[in-house]
Amino acid sequence: MSVGFFGKVPSHGDFLCRRLPTSFTEPWDQWLQQAMMHSQTALEEQWLPHYLVAPIWRFALGRGVLGPDNWAGILVPSVDKVGRYFPLTLAAPTALPAQWPDVCGLGAWFDGLEGWALHALSEDFDLAGFDQALLALPPWAPPAVHVPPGWPLMLSLVQTHPMESVNQVLFDRHSLWWTMGSADVAAVMQGYVGLPPPEAFAGMMAGG
Repeated sequence: MSVGFFGKVPSHGDFLCRRLPTSFTEPWDQWLQQAMMHSQTALEEQWLPHYLVAPIWRFALGRGVLGPDNWAGILVPSVDKVGRYFPLTLAAPTALPAQWPDVCGLGAWFDGLEGWALHALSEDFDLAGFDQALLALPPWAPPAVHVPPGWPLMLSLVQTHPMESVNQVLFDRHSLWWTMGSADVAAVMQGYVGLPPPEAFAGMMAGG
């Protein structure tokens, strides 16, 4: 299945959604609405400055997090034509690799998503061309080899149950989030049971 998208872009006045099922978009939207609300409460008058420079987050979701499929994609801060702030999500159902760190070997696939997501925020954005470009992206292909130890991201595990290493986490019902960082947020990887709690979103935007 091709990459789909959900969220807002500066050239349009309302939500855009293509090729993502309601089993994904409905709980995803509910989670994002709650996350945005909690982050606004936590950051108060500093919310907008942090939101505007928040990093792009890459994610991998195991089965049971959002319906029966595995998912991978990116979350990008965005806004619609009339100034309502809401992120843009690009995602696709995937066959996830056997070990959590192996998703970091799929950088080229995520780089492609990020490039087109940033284009969606530009003044010359063309929805039809954007849609066709996502359809033309190569499919997710798990890496042939494992990423070696020492992969260059700080690991931050946020779990309801302790564990010895990220490799012990089963994909089912878990999610993995990582970013190369921003002016406010260091490069980091985080693992969760389910989606990140809405209360964590302020830290994903502003660090700390």
